[in-house]
Amino acid sequence: MRKAVTVLLFVASPLFAANHIIDQKTFDAIAVEYSGERAQENDRRIVQYHRIQASPMMREVAERVVAPALRDAGLDPQIDTYPSDGKLLYKTYISPMSWSIREGELWLEGDAPQRLCRYSDVPMCVSTYSKGGEWSGELVDVGSGTSDSDYEGKDVRGKVALASGYAADVVRFAVLKRGAVGTVIYPAANDRPDHPDMVRYNGVWTRADELPRTSGSFQISANQYAQIKSLMAKGLVRVRGRIDATLGPGAHAGPRADPRNGIVRRGSDRLRSPRSPEVERQRQCQRIGGDDRDRPNAADFDRFGQALASAQDDSSDVGPGVFRHDCLSDDAS
Repeated sequence: MRKAVTVLLFVASPLFAANHIIDQKTFDAIAVEYSGERAQENDRRIVQYHRIQASPMMREVAERVVAPALRDAGLDPQIDTYPSDGKLLYKTYISPMSWSIREGELWLEGDAPQRLCRYSDVPMCVSTYSKGGEWSGELVDVGSGTSDSDYEGKDVRGKVALASGYAADVVRFAVLKRGAVGTVIYPAANDRPDHPDMVRYNGVWTRADELPRTSGSFQISANQYAQIKSLMAKGLVRVRGRIDATLGPGAHAGPRADPRNGIVRRGSDRLRSPRSPEVERQRQCQRIGGDDRDRPNAADFDRFGQALASAQDDSSDVGPGVFRHDCLSDDAS
């Protein structure tokens, strides 16, 4: 009986009773069209790709997964590309170099060599934008490795820096500034200690002017770090890294989609949404980068919700799918 009452109460209430920045009717209309199962399945397909900005993997997932899903939703997807070479600026953002990786391995050297990681098994174990090549050397633990004080009394030249800081910073302090041949990154003690086998994401973010002098970097888990530290307590420990990757100028690919000829599919119906001059202006104001002024606030989303609500009327001249998150500000140009 209790279960029956619960169901009746739910049916008698609004679909999702809560306070929103858009009216309940509009929110419910969105909710009944949205499919969590479909979104989850799209996520499953997307995460099969190692999606690194300006990399071929990013274009592949855009072309093979995102664009077909948008097309199935009744949209007309396009793949926009932007030059990205490690030096070109988009406002204050330095575009990353194009990075294409094929394989990478990190080994403990010794009488019985032990492989610590392989990219094809765990892609996260190679720091993104690592330079291809092979190197080996003695491990030197430099703590965080992101400040000059971390290196006081320690010589990393010709050796491998073992650190817990972010790879981009460690590489610049250890490799570019002090001549280390490579870096190995482990989780800090307070970084999700309940997941001791986790290999976290890290990136070198090599810039064009650093390419001749930089090197590669790997990530290991907390358990692997504990094993290495126990070996280092007994004597010198050497590692060997090999990365088969290409760094150079390229392009970043990003999908976008507009309604086909002003038509957006809504369930089994179709909603005509011819573009007004204001909507067309909004479409043309897309920017790369941007400052706080270009970012949406609560009022922007409220305005979006109101436009979406009016679009449920076939006579409306404003339809969904025409607003871009960086074009909602009144002073966008």
